[in-house]
Amino acid sequence: MPLKRAVLALLFVSLAGLFSGCAPVGSVGVVESIRATPESGAYIEGVPFFPDRSQMCGPAVLASVVRFLGGTGGATDARLFEDISRAVYREKLKGALLPDMLAYARAAGFNAEVYVGSFEDLKQRLKSGRPLILFINLGLDIYPVGHYIVVTGYSDAEQAVVAHSGLDRDRVYGYTELESAWRKTGYSTLLVTGGPLSDSVDR
Repeated sequence: MPLKRAVLALLFVSLAGLFSGCAPVGSVGVVESIRATPESGAYIEGVPFFPDRSQMCGPAVLASVVRFLGGTGGATDARLFEDISRAVYREKLKGALLPDMLAYARAAGFNAEVYVGSFEDLKQRLKSGRPLILFINLGLDIYPVGHYIVVTGYSDAEQAVVAHSGLDRDRVYGYTELESAWRKTGYSTLLVTGGPLSDSVDR
């Protein structure tokens, strides 16, 4: 029993730290710092924000990048989100898988690839104006909590990245925080580039 209580206490403390760390911290300050000293980072302006409503972080970040790249023609944001959700969300898993998100992007006429990322690669992509979708684990090794974010900027001066994440636009992740969460997924990264082959794609 003492061991069980100790394990539960450790789990409680870890989860408390996890959830307290999910609050956006100083996003405006970090973005302004990047704008003031662009040599120390990069920030991609105008990446649309789709709030993640109840386990829909996969469709939300994919919609963000697809819209940024000019996909879906005249579809409304609501219709775009609905179409992507229908294509990639898996009810049994209560989430989306990277292979399904990759397939959707390619079917919509974009160049897309899933690969093992790194901070160096992330910075180079952002410098080139390409937002990246990262799959991270915000939980513990024994209790994973998968989450997708779309990274839109970074600052070496602030040692932080900026990302659309969940219900937070321009959420700030410290380098150490992101490294820990990203490493747990093997640095899973989805890059979507180019433009749609047509304004409408049969799905």
